[in-house]
Amino acid sequence: MLRLETERLVMRPPQASDAPIIQTVLSNFEISKFLSRVDHPLPEGKAAGWIARNSSTSVAADVTFALFDKTGNFCGVSSFDLDAGTDEPELGYYLDVPYWGMGLMSEATNAALTWLFNNSDVTTVRSGAFGFNPASLAVQYKFGFKDVKTEQRPCLARNGNFPLTVTSLAREDFMPWQRKRYA
Repeated sequence: MLRLETERLVMRPPQASDAPIIQTVLSNFEISKFLSRVDHPLPEGKAAGWIARNSSTSVAADVTFALFDKTGNFCGVSSFDLDAGTDEPELGYYLDVPYWGMGLMSEATNAALTWLFNNSDVTTVRSGAFGFNPASLAVQYKFGFKDVKTEQRPCLARNGNFPLTVTSLAREDFMPWQRKRYA
């Protein structure tokens, strides 16, 4: 099974046994309000269905990682989604609220992008974030993502369309990140 380890995280494809915690985390409006495709409230069983569709793939550009701290607590998700008709995966991610502000998403994104570029011929990764989520854009900018355009995108949890900054990262612009350590 695919497994990445960072200093503070274990990253692996989600498993059926992860469905209850993912369901709980995504049912929190403080998380779903930043995501495009997540309803609020999240319908019962939606996480299990999502895991069944995203738990295993042989395509590096279409892989999902469930994130766990070193004690085994679920932290969030980082994924590459390869939509039909494109060869540019879209990076998406979220963290459970107790893990915000700790640099964990930067750590996970660094590991995921490094893995993707080392295990595929992908030349460009897309991503983006709603204007009301500057922390998500800050993560992307750390790695060299550049703004491409602003478009309206639905946010199901907020029941509307909102401006989303679309970003792009070319392989040659990828800047691996090193976590700062403070004494």
